Amino acid sequence: MQCSLDFFKALPFVRTLLKKEMVEMEKRLRGSLPARPPSLPQRLSLPAKGTKAEEVLAALVEAARGDGDGAGKLSGALYLPKEAGDDLDDDDDDDDDEFVVVEGSKKKEKEEEKKKEETKKATKNVSSAPPPPLTHSSLLNAAYAAFAHTNPMVSKRKRGKKGERETRRERKKDASFRSTSLRKKKNPENLLFQKKKKTLFQHSSVFPAAVCLERDVVSMTASILHGSTTTHGNNDENERVRGQVTSGGSESILLAVLAAREFSFRAGRCVRFGDEGRRPEIVLAASAHAAFFKAAHYFGMRVKVVKPSSSSSSNSSTAVAPRLTAGDVRRHLTRNTALVVASAPSFPHGVVDDVEGIARETSRRGVPLHVDCCLGGFVLAFAKEAAEQAEAEAEAKKKKEDENNDDADDDKTSPSSSTSAIINNRRRKSLRFDFAVPGVTSISIDVHKFGLSHKGTSVLLFKGSDRIDGATLRRSAFVATSDWPGGLYVSPGVAGSRSGALLAAAWASMVSVGRVRKEEGEREKGEREKTKKGTRKLENSKKKTFKKFQKSQKLQEGYVSAARSIFSQVDEFISGIEAGAENPADPLSELEVIRGDAVIGDGDDDGDDEGGGAAAAGFPLGPVVAFRSKPSSSLNIFVLNDLLSSQSGWHLNALQRPAALHCCFTAQHARGGARRLLRDLRSAVVALRERERAREKEEESESEGDGDGDGDGGSLKKVAKKKKGVVEEEGMAPVYGMASASPDRGLVGEFLLTFQDVLLTG
Repeated sequence: MQCSLDFFKALPFVRTLLKKEMVEMEKRLRGSLPARPPSLPQRLSLPAKGTKAEEVLAALVEAARGDGDGAGKLSGALYLPKEAGDDLDDDDDDDDDEFVVVEGSKKKEKEEEKKKEETKKATKNVSSAPPPPLTHSSLLNAAYAAFAHTNPMVSKRKRGKKGERETRRERKKDASFRSTSLRKKKNPENLLFQKKKKTLFQHSSVFPAAVCLERDVVSMTASILHGSTTTHGNNDENERVRGQVTSGGSESILLAVLAAREFSFRAGRCVRFGDEGRRPEIVLAASAHAAFFKAAHYFGMRVKVVKPSSSSSSNSSTAVAPRLTAGDVRRHLTRNTALVVASAPSFPHGVVDDVEGIARETSRRGVPLHVDCCLGGFVLAFAKEAAEQAEAEAEAKKKKEDENNDDADDDKTSPSSSTSAIINNRRRKSLRFDFAVPGVTSISIDVHKFGLSHKGTSVLLFKGSDRIDGATLRRSAFVATSDWPGGLYVSPGVAGSRSGALLAAAWASMVSVGRVRKEEGEREKGEREKTKKGTRKLENSKKKTFKKFQKSQKLQEGYVSAARSIFSQVDEFISGIEAGAENPADPLSELEVIRGDAVIGDGDDDGDDEGGGAAAAGFPLGPVVAFRSKPSSSLNIFVLNDLLSSQSGWHLNALQRPAALHCCFTAQHARGGARRLLRDLRSAVVALRERERAREKEEESESEGDGDGDGDGGSLKKVAKKKKGVVEEEGMAPVYGMASASPDRGLVGEFLLTFQDVLLTG
């Protein structure tokens, strides 16, 4: 039967008719969406200036009141029992059913209100200063709590007797509801859609605010990546960016890979079953996130890892990272290629792949291109604006210094750090990796990282290209079933039920922070000065507390400002390592930063030296900086990491192939983070060298005391003991040493599985 239907639908005139009907259905679906709460105006882009935290929270609290209304009448949407402090779900449709309030309770409420007023009057005379404004963390927590009960995936009708009577009256007015026969109906689609009621299928959303929050988060995220969820009036639906919020970067990557795989099946490039040689493939660099390997494992796909060239091996005299280029993609594209992955930046080394060059290659072949921006992409989105602001401020500062020092020597040169920062800012201005590049079809980016929101919030975005329909690509990741006894089922992601709390926190963070720095602290200070004279007589402690709050707020105000502070720390750290390399007496002379100017393979003639390709070359531009010990040095980078952790409390990520460490700079490092890390690195290197010298002395003394002591294991055991400041090697250094030395990667994998099992079972 299904084969006959598929053949019938494949006929040209039937296909055209079905397409027309689906367009009309989509229009009606958009019109049937639940009404947006008045307190949540639609946001198609990130606001230019951040909104006051109190205003953001007030809007969210007001919107949350309508979500889950009529909770006592919902089927499987809310599970917590009502408590004494909760609002009662009364029937406003039943005139006869009135809520009876005991007279004693009324008296008690009046007494409580009286006590509150008296307390308010008493505290008013103590201090006329208003309460301190909300911190960013407090705002997120309050927004999370307001929407913790919501579930944007649940669709039920908010019903009652009143709603039912209205629906019946509307049906009586519309003759199309009187007949159940499709032939006699004037509008057959009214079986699914009610004209005046405007409901989605047979239900309206219980949590309309949560749904609106997700759309806003998607729109604001798309706007910072040079995409738009609207068509800009050109009626080109393929230019529209579509997206969804996921539980994290891993889920975003899983869904992007799933969409590409299903799209390849629909396009006939690959087969689902049968021919093993037609399995879908993913082309990526060795530096791509490990979640892509997880996705390939889950979905039965092959992974083509572009091997780094000899220049980027661990034995190279120059520290370079395996950056994916257009030439590599061209050589690895086949009929089975379902997806090409680029990173901006890469997790291990923080370098940016040649997105522009890769996009040209994938566009020619009609292959989807996914750009992974989960770690640091939210910062790179503001790189150009941050660089322009930094250059403008530097020019203004220089001009002011020249005016004040007209007689100063003109031969004075700027410090190397300033020079390095200027070069990196120029590169950041020319960096292109997002939807501004034609051919980029999907992007994954985490809001819970540099978007300053709670953990578990990522955004997956899709956009069409010349040979790829964006809507079809996105829907390829959806799962829908029409024969389930539980009803019609459709799901856009891995999770079914999910809380709207994270959506509210992400929305609150993006709206409150905004694109540019807002002077909320200064505004609050002005408001305080305009109040009564009692405000000026605050205690010194309160003044200090408010000043500390102002300083902390400035770190969070404006994504551009936050990006600038992170970039400055990155540049300072790189300059410190490079300056140490020029001074043999500096302990940092044994370390080097891993650069992104390596080209994987050869023969790339697609203009990597222009635009994004040139900008991606050189030192890392994003928040992630990787460094290693020089090949000429005997310094064990993993032992250094353990020592750095035990002595100074730093917890850096250990890398392999080559052995290295990386630090991801965040807002936590905005004030002197790079300087502290450089200082502690010097101390750790000195301590490690002193430990090695002490160990050598002890070995010499052991060998002198025992003539043949070197031949047995006794002296080696003695060396490992804690004597004379020599400590036993612990931590992850032996583990990574074993993993690097072992040629059997399967054995290393078994060790990791055992480690995970022990971690979960205890």
